[in-house]
Amino acid sequence: MKVVLFDTPERISLYPFTALRPIAAIQIGIDSIQSWWEHLLHQPVSVLTEDYLEEHFTVPSEKDYLYIDARLLPNEAFVEAIQQLPQETALKQNEQLLAIRTTQLLPFGFTIDPHSSLDSKAYTGALLKLEFPHQIAEWNAHCIEQQLPLFLKDKKWDRPSDTNRISGINRVFIEEGAIVEHCIINAQTGPVYIEKNSLVMEGTVIRGPFVLLEGGVVKMGSKIYGATTVGRSCAVGGEIKNVVFFDNANKAHDGYLGDAVIGSWCNLGAGTSVSNIKNTAEPVTYWNPIMRQWIHAGIKCGAFIGDYSKAAINTTITTGTVAGIGCNLLGVGFLPKYIADFTWNTQSNESYHFEKFLRDASNWKRLKHQTLSEREERILNNWYLHSKNHTHGT
Repeated sequence: MKVVLFDTPERISLYPFTALRPIAAIQIGIDSIQSWWEHLLHQPVSVLTEDYLEEHFTVPSEKDYLYIDARLLPNEAFVEAIQQLPQETALKQNEQLLAIRTTQLLPFGFTIDPHSSLDSKAYTGALLKLEFPHQIAEWNAHCIEQQLPLFLKDKKWDRPSDTNRISGINRVFIEEGAIVEHCIINAQTGPVYIEKNSLVMEGTVIRGPFVLLEGGVVKMGSKIYGATTVGRSCAVGGEIKNVVFFDNANKAHDGYLGDAVIGSWCNLGAGTSVSNIKNTAEPVTYWNPIMRQWIHAGIKCGAFIGDYSKAAINTTITTGTVAGIGCNLLGVGFLPKYIADFTWNTQSNESYHFEKFLRDASNWKRLKHQTLSEREERILNNWYLHSKNHTHGT
């Protein structure tokens, strides 16, 4: 049986993080949703998404498929229910499709014909369905705890160095090859998980839950509150609270960042700070330009910054700011709450010419010893053309 995590057209509600990736590639907890399912099911998992992303994620040709809505975060009861699903049966909750087992190869955006021969089975258990960006940060602590037993397997763990001061040492996991010296770590509030080839510099204070993936760097004197996840080859510093950094993002200097999600290949310049609560303590809303809708996020909400976006030094970002793909965040005072894809200058609203964007993206990739592939260029070009349909206003 081949497991396939499928996107639906509603994937746009997770903009900007679904512009260049399927939902299954969103990082939450320790790793991506796709990786979480693979660790749970002990097998490779495929992804069904929009055509322009399919070059990365190809559905295998088989005769027994288990399709699962990629927005659903796994739990023990739900995994048991889908594993026991009979052939040609749909699993539903309140008429919403959760999963389907079938011999058919289904296209993106498929619907179930009410007159089909499929059986239907009801699921009544609790589920978390990832629908909006603020939930990535909001649910990060829960996801770290759920994924931790799976990701601890098949790794070699070092005893933390005696130069560190640690509370809750039985919840501190430092993989062989990681360097953590002269730090203060409190794992009584949540686990601390640090992968190989990463570096936590001297004077850093960490309050779990905290995840640092392979090749990540935490700069000297950083103050990190849970639940924070720092992706592969990220560099972070300053004061950070409840933030998810996708792979290859940077916030390497002082400045506050809280209750936020930062896409891949972003860079926040020195002194950049993000407000995560209004002076009035009223609920925060943020804009989805594709849905043309304000999303309600609760009292605490920082920023959601799409892939390849950069903030100049000392940038001030207000509560509930959304920046799209390939934006330059700069200007005097607070930025607009929404910055459209490929904005070169937030003050003049000048667009980023695509050739210049590709040149600059390639330069940033070279800083981390990577290159921009032809496939990535095609996906970026597709989104660049698509983004012209977005309004620049709210």
